[in-house]
Amino acid sequence: MDKLLRSHIVISGCQRSGKTILGKLVSSFHQVEYKFEPRFLLTWFKNSNKVSNEIWSDIYQYYLYDELLLDNLAGRNFNFNLNDDSNVYNSYSKDEVKRRMSKSWSREELNVVANEYRVAYTLPEAIFFLKIIISSFPDTKFVVAYRNPESTIRSLKNKGWYSNYALQSNVISGLNSTLYKEFYMPFWLPKENFDKWIALSELNRCAYCYWLTYKELELFLDEVILVDYDAMVADPEIQLQTLHAQLGTKSGPLTSQILATIENREIFSNLMSQIDRGISEQIEELVEKISNAKKSA
Repeated sequence: MDKLLRSHIVISGCQRSGKTILGKLVSSFHQVEYKFEPRFLLTWFKNSNKVSNEIWSDIYQYYLYDELLLDNLAGRNFNFNLNDDSNVYNSYSKDEVKRRMSKSWSREELNVVANEYRVAYTLPEAIFFLKIIISSFPDTKFVVAYRNPESTIRSLKNKGWYSNYALQSNVISGLNSTLYKEFYMPFWLPKENFDKWIALSELNRCAYCYWLTYKELELFLDEVILVDYDAMVADPEIQLQTLHAQLGTKSGPLTSQILATIENREIFSNLMSQIDRGISEQIEELVEKISNAKKSA
């Protein structure tokens, strides 16, 4: 079990960067058990500074093994809503689903089967907890979805997640937010920047979110696996084989089907000129660091 958990796969990245389709792809890999955005982990990460590292690590491992892996293997975590990104048929064939649902599995049976599998999950906010994840589990495969800033920021803006309405009605952050002057602040926003955040335009909030998210990578560029969404669109098969080599995985029955759904999204240019100069300069500097890291990888 220890080896299985040490090499687990975490997929993260900025919102609208391609991490959802990347998660679907990984979920289809041979003998990989996957969970889409487990919200418990965000709350647990946020409270990591309130408990000892030993306690934090124990509960994290318990969740990955018992709640994610064993319950997946027994079919207890399956989502049958075909409208959801996390629906079970994105990961398993109908025959495999039927096999897992055909009996009641004992823990003894599951413990034996579990040794053949690896655990993976997608959580956009996990990138803000890179340090504790990698320091506690150095063999973690931390995969970061990356997409050009113009397209990501425009896509965020189109979603409306950082409009005044969304921030005042708390439609996105839920319990993981802080109420300040009638605005619900995302947990990843430093308190000293609350007033600045309120004063920013919606587009600049999206740009600041992009910068702050990928800024977390600066100290860990050599320790993460960067997956460029734009490169994946341009040559999905090459990128898939590269990812397999980095993760030590191989394709499953549905991998080709998922890969075929990766489509080109509109690329927006000249957007940076509409963004506050201070923020755009920070983004440009960060993008250069990430580009250099990809070239040297």
